[in-house]
Amino acid sequence: MNTFINIRYLGGTANGTSQYESTRWSESGQSENYTSNILNTATFTLGFEIK
Repeated sequence: MNTFINIRYLGGTANGTSQYESTRWSESGQSENYTSNILNTATFTLGFEIK
């Protein structure tokens, strides 16, 4: 029997004003083209394999 642990993390940020007038990535309320986003996601997996 084999056991395993898997830990994964995905994260990033976006902050600033878009140079494209017609494209919005978020509704932040500060201005029409301004965006401020933060992404933090983590997973933890514990398992085993029977051969």
